[in-house]
Amino acid sequence: MRSDSLNAPRAPRSILFAAQLASVLMICAILYWAQFILVPIVLAVLCSFVLYPGVRFLERHRVGRMPAVAMVLAVAFAILGALGWIFGSQLAGLVGDVPEYRENIRHKISTVRAYMTGSTITQLQQTIREVGEEFDRDPGTIDGTPVVPTEDEEASAVPVKVVAEDQFPEFSLEGLGPYVNTIFTIGLMVILTALFLTWREDLVERLVGLAGHTRMVITTHAVTDAGSRISRYLGLQFAVNLAYGAAASLGLYLLDIPYAVVWGGFAGLLRYIPYLGSILGTLSAVLAALVTTPGWEPVLLALLLYVFLDITTNVLEPFIFGAGVGVSTLAVLLTVVFLGWLWGPVGAILGTPFAVCLVVLGEHVPGLAFLSWLMSKQPRLEPHANFYHRLLRQDLDGAAQVLAESYHQDDSEATAIETIVVPTLEQALADLRGGALAAGEVHRLGVALCDILDDMDHEPLPAPDCDGENCRLLVCPPVSMLDQAAVSALAWAQPHIPAELCFSRRGRLVSEVLEDLNDAAARGIVVVASARDEKRQVERWRLLLDQAGLDLPLVLFSWTTAADAGPDDRELREAGAAAVARGLDPLVAWIRGSLEEAPGEAAPSAAVPPRDELPVLANAPT
Repeated sequence: MRSDSLNAPRAPRSILFAAQLASVLMICAILYWAQFILVPIVLAVLCSFVLYPGVRFLERHRVGRMPAVAMVLAVAFAILGALGWIFGSQLAGLVGDVPEYRENIRHKISTVRAYMTGSTITQLQQTIREVGEEFDRDPGTIDGTPVVPTEDEEASAVPVKVVAEDQFPEFSLEGLGPYVNTIFTIGLMVILTALFLTWREDLVERLVGLAGHTRMVITTHAVTDAGSRISRYLGLQFAVNLAYGAAASLGLYLLDIPYAVVWGGFAGLLRYIPYLGSILGTLSAVLAALVTTPGWEPVLLALLLYVFLDITTNVLEPFIFGAGVGVSTLAVLLTVVFLGWLWGPVGAILGTPFAVCLVVLGEHVPGLAFLSWLMSKQPRLEPHANFYHRLLRQDLDGAAQVLAESYHQDDSEATAIETIVVPTLEQALADLRGGALAAGEVHRLGVALCDILDDMDHEPLPAPDCDGENCRLLVCPPVSMLDQAAVSALAWAQPHIPAELCFSRRGRLVSEVLEDLNDAAARGIVVVASARDEKRQVERWRLLLDQAGLDLPLVLFSWTTAADAGPDDRELREAGAAAVARGLDPLVAWIRGSLEEAPGEAAPSAAVPPRDELPVLANAPT
């Protein structure tokens, strides 16, 4: 039975995708059609998050739950009622005084029209006006001349008589529809807020029990995390918006702009809509100054005031909110647009809390982890993965920035090499052997990495004092471009290495390398290779040294840190390696322990054999 279920054919991907798309569309339809009920519930949940700290404060001072909820709600409604009364009275006065500002509007329109006379905009407006007049012309006229019907047309005309219905007009609630909806939303929100505050613990326990005992830890952490983030965000956002609205009102009052409280409060309220609210608030204040003031100076000053407030708020908000709610800016903006499309302005205000809940679910529920990946503010790629990703995209500037950030974080080339460069080389080699990358792509990636390492700016670290030639090593020519990148990393880390490194270029002949060895008077050689090519490279260079009659130490610098990827260190030492350095720190340790303690005798000269006696050694593949 079990084998039959395992061997059952799976549904095609197209059907699964269609089912998922249908589910998403169904959820969107439910959110839209059920907004009459869902909006009050969501608002009540958010209000309970904001007011619950006050209830807990009163309970700690030995006030019962019901009296504490009643007191907190009474204070909240008193504050909101006072603000609403001030705002409403100012707004009513503004509506009554609108006719008095007609002269200001006419004056500014005439001023703008004077600047636009004869311009392209004026000609376009004239064309639009003529087209509109053509559409509005009486169809019973031709070029303004009335059309007189003939006798036959008058005889065939059917008389029409309008008879009024003799009945009483029916009372309809259609005109009160928006008000009834608002009253119902506010009333249900208040009732649910009181219930959520009163039975908060009971509701949380039911939610945890609904998830099951096996998921108790996940559910508890998710509820606690979401509650703390949303409560902190809403509380701080209310304080910031209140201060913003008060500062805007005071500034507009000092500029003698009428009804400053209305425009300042409106700007503070609009700031609940992320990013777009500040722009709308600024436009409303500028429009108010444009309509209510006689000159242009108050308009410009009002614009400068709001620009100053927005810049100041954006500078202070990171310090006020700290790490924030953990949601990326793009995710918040998309959530605001989506909920605003579904639920209108209320949905736009609820965008940020909704995004927070989605991120929390993604962080604590394994099946929804993709939400955290898509919406979280924290970078989802590790630095070495981000570096490799940018190299694949050929974004060299971005890759160099990632490497520079890693270097400046610890001020150490060794750390940057071991945490960024080496994992990148290992991943490129694995993708090459797995078939994900072609040899040409790996070659181009190695060239790009070499260019980045060669162009890195850093402050050299002073190398330990050592006796000239006694601390000189020759780095052998690399075989592949990945090996060349590892050599470039060694060159970048030269200040960290207590020896002078001399580099033999890639593609040099064996005789030329031996000449480089003589010219450098090196005390040893460094062979750079990957794990699977280590033994062959060690045997190759050991044979060359023996052919030249040189008894120099050979140290292998392996840029693949996994020891099980190739032969073990014992096999490599038997092949001729004096030491195996899997990383920069082991190489530095070997230099300090071997070369610095060796006597300062002159390095032996290499006897370069004739070219026809040199062994034929094939290069290793990339």
